Amino acid sequence: MVRRLFLILVASICLLGVMSNSKPQGHASSATTWEYKIFTIPPPSTQDQTEQKLSQLGSQGWELVHLIPGEGAAGGVFYLKRAK
Repeated sequence: MVRRLFLILVASICLLGVMSNSKPQGHASSATTWEYKIFTIPPPSTQDQTEQKLSQLGSQGWELVHLIPGEGAAGGVFYLKRAK
């Protein structure tokens, strides 16, 4: 009986120690804030035109996160984000 109570006490202390050292995820004080950009390149556009536009935006810190392809090989709707 005493041994069982001792093990429960030790387990409780260990659990409290682990819980007090963990930070809740998603609540960091330095969370990144994002801004978003959506643009369309209509067909008939060339692959070079699309690459130029994406390279220009990439040099400004924009990152492509999603693409809905258009009818042409290089057109479509582009979704980008960058840190504020």
